[in-house]
Amino acid sequence: MPYHHGSVARAHVPRGAVVYASDAPVGTLRADGRTVSRTAYADLFSIIGTRFGRGDGANTFSLPAVSAVLATMIASTPLPTARDAHTAVRLADGRVLVAGGNNGGALSGVWLGVVSGDTVTWVDSTPLPAPRYDHTAIVLADGRVFVAGGYGGGVQADTWLGVVSDDTVTWTLSTPLPLARAGHAAVLLSDGRIIVAGGHDGVAQEETWFGTVSGNAVAWVAGTPLPATRNDAAVVLLADGRFAVIGGYSGTPQTTVWLGTVSGDTIAWTETDGIAVGRSDLSATVLADGRILVIGGFSSGADHADAWIGTVSGDAVVWSATASLPAPRSSHTATGLVDGRILVAGGSGGTVSADSWILPMLHGVIGT
Repeated sequence: MPYHHGSVARAHVPRGAVVYASDAPVGTLRADGRTVSRTAYADLFSIIGTRFGRGDGANTFSLPAVSAVLATMIASTPLPTARDAHTAVRLADGRVLVAGGNNGGALSGVWLGVVSGDTVTWVDSTPLPAPRYDHTAIVLADGRVFVAGGYGGGVQADTWLGVVSDDTVTWTLSTPLPLARAGHAAVLLSDGRIIVAGGHDGVAQEETWFGTVSGNAVAWVAGTPLPATRNDAAVVLLADGRFAVIGGYSGTPQTTVWLGTVSGDTIAWTETDGIAVGRSDLSATVLADGRILVIGGFSSGADHADAWIGTVSGDAVVWSATASLPAPRSSHTATGLVDGRILVAGGSGGTVSADSWILPMLHGVIGT
């Protein structure tokens, strides 16, 4: 069965051939391992049969499962001003909210980005209540933005809840973190709680806290500490409800990856396959197919441009190199867009940058 690459039209996809495309053109199906009808796709079934799976053994058959790949990165609209150590989250309406950051000092500016094709229209929005960098921002189940901790005239514990309406954000002071933290990691769990892990107050820490949001307040409960102190790590929520803490700094840049399994207010930690080179200030994003994309970071006095994709299977992660950034970056953001592409914005690459790139994902499709 032949494989081809690139964006394609139906006439270029022979029946039974697999190609890479940004979407599934007319006359193709996403090659994602699903089962389809032997009757509806009789011509395709006559070619590939049960080579990729028998389906139900009578009425369906399986398509091949082809992992998505990163295509060549595309330069996009820069941020309005250069910054690193900011946050960027995707809102429910698909816009990207960028908040805070650092460029010779903590910043409070907030922008809303509307992505159209390969460009981003950036709109000024309501600033954070105070300048902040090395903070965290996550989108809650109700659509509000939760911003926590960070550095602004010292390491901070305060938190804010942001309600986005059109191009404005109404910020409300919420319950502070139990202790001041910067360079910590935070992610929204599948049960709707927040988990905050690690960070520093001048010294790397290992505490974790669960946060339950009710109205404008957060009830914080101590969780099982990280296996070791860690700051400036990346964290992602996996499809099975576990979360992964990746890399970071603890005296030296770290390669370690931990998988956290939550039960009530406890976390069972499993150390798994580490990234190839220790680094802090990296980004990690979960792709549409559940794999982890790690980009850039900082170690040994240098920023990195390399990118890695991690495939999680049980308690193991298999890492493979993928397309690098056009330039080294650390303390940047990498935000998954509605269409599965990744927006990389800002960061440091020797100097603080405003550059942004869009990373297209090409998916396997099969001609029908």
